[in-house]
Amino acid sequence: MADFNKAAFESLMGEAVQRHREQDYEEALALSRRAYDLAPADTFEKGRAARDTAARYDRLGSADAAEHWASVAYGLHDELLTGMETPTREAYRERSVSAMYVGVVGLRRYLSASGQNESVHGMSTTLATMRQGWEDIQAAKLQAGGLNRLVDQYEINASRRVSLAESLLGDAKTGLALGMRAVALASWSESPKLDTADVNIAPRERFRMKLRVFAGGLAAVGVGILALPRIESLEQKAHHLARKVL
Repeated sequence: MADFNKAAFESLMGEAVQRHREQDYEEALALSRRAYDLAPADTFEKGRAARDTAARYDRLGSADAAEHWASVAYGLHDELLTGMETPTREAYRERSVSAMYVGVVGLRRYLSASGQNESVHGMSTTLATMRQGWEDIQAAKLQAGGLNRLVDQYEINASRRVSLAESLLGDAKTGLALGMRAVALASWSESPKLDTADVNIAPRERFRMKLRVFAGGLAAVGVGILALPRIESLEQKAHHLARKVL
């Protein structure tokens, strides 16, 4: 750990994020893998790089690779958190996002098969990891102060996804409520007032991100409304809408 070049690691991670935003996923993947190799074993940084690697594979349509790297990230962060006598805010936040990625990969598999070929175990695991991530975010907020005790950027990013998982695999009423939460949180996305936001985002890009979060929240509400009656024809429409916004 003494020889770990944290500045070089963060530079690689930051550049990978920028490439990802530009939809240059191949280059973003290469940068994430370099960051993973640079990070010491059994560290939050190693888990972060694994998680970002999963996100790049997910965008490139490599479901198996995305699932593998998401599991690596979650395994690292879960082990680090459970090994703490008193888990920190950072530990809860990092495990929350890694859990979300495991859940997203599972939910994407479920939707790609329209729910027909997914095992009950697979569906329950997907929902459980999504719920774990959401609970971790709430635990992290309890350790924050001021506005950050009420809103976390990870919560904003996760709300529509957890809403979709609940609406399709769990409690549709909870899914609908979380979709409404996603809409309500949209205006706070990447706000400089949050210590969990990215302060380097340009104002125009920040505005676009708010709009995307708002649109995603509205879509999640729509999925919740369609899923609530548990009517097969409406659930098929809910699956179609969910695939577009996941």
